[in-house]
Amino acid sequence: KEISLPERTIVLHCNSRSAICLATNAMLHAHTKHIAALYRSIGHMIEDGLISLHKISTIQNLADAP
Repeated sequence: KEISLPERTIVLHCNSRSAICLATNAMLHAHTKHIAALYRSIGHMIEDGLISLHKISTIQNLADAP
């Protein structure tokens, strides 16, 4: 039996423009061979509309909070 989940886009907030560019620009992958395939799969999820990356400032990034 398959488990069905509601189809919604997951929003990820990121304060790194470089990370967003790497995830959304497939042309850069040839220059980033040192990045594991697991992380490249995020780019595929973005293409499929499963994940959406949104730029936020470092101050707004709760993951970097003191």
